[in-house]
Amino acid sequence: MCSVEIANDGRIEVRGELSFATVPGVRADALRLFSKVRSVHIDLAGVTGADSAGLALLIEWMRESRRLQHNAHFSHVPDALRVIAELSDVDDLLPA
Repeated sequence: MCSVEIANDGRIEVRGELSFATVPGVRADALRLFSKVRSVHIDLAGVTGADSAGLALLIEWMRESRRLQHNAHFSHVPDALRVIAELSDVDDLLPA
């Protein structure tokens, strides 16, 4: 299970597992929230697990935020996503 919601300070908080099983549902939910914020700050502190589908989702969110002329910013990126990004040679897309 995974959920996304807008926090009081405008961050988009992701909670739960970002996996092949959960990404399709959370993808649409997050994209709806993008239109409600000025800056896309996605807080991943609540992510409990992730696989390559989770990484693909982050890349899609970055693309969508650019389309909306927002800057995407990720915080608290889980180590699992960093490892997958490094193995996929896209680690430069994630914040240090």
